[in-house]
Amino acid sequence: MSRPSAVHLWPLTLAAFVFVLVHLHTAEAVQCYVCSWSPTDTNRADICTRANFSDTVRTHTCDLGCESVSVFDKNGKMEFFYRNCAQNVSHVAGGAAGHHHHHGPCRNETTKAITKEICTCHSNYCNQAPSSMVGTSVFVTAVLLAVTSALRM
Repeated sequence: MSRPSAVHLWPLTLAAFVFVLVHLHTAEAVQCYVCSWSPTDTNRADICTRANFSDTVRTHTCDLGCESVSVFDKNGKMEFFYRNCAQNVSHVAGGAAGHHHHHGPCRNETTKAITKEICTCHSNYCNQAPSSMVGTSVFVTAVLLAVTSALRM
């Protein structure tokens, strides 16, 4: 087997750099959007949900990252939506009676009465839209694919 050239090692170097950067970044507090909205609240305009989000909502410094949460009733109708600081895992609603389904940075928690879709992320203002929450994971996946293809050469 021949020795890999520097050209073939750059994806591996980049992947290592991104890995270190992501892990250093997750140790710091981040700025998150904080807002809430319910379809039953006719006194407030919706500037919080995915469809109507405005970056004029207030922000807060959060130690554990950011989240956006959609709460649906048992018929699938939205009851509540909010953006906030991510909650500690021990504070997750549903407990042993709930069912937890994980799909990337978002997870579903289902009880008899409600289903919560909870999307978490850990970078400044990352809870503004679903696409920004998956951006980091898409980038890391692309880097890992580049490393894999470089190692096969």
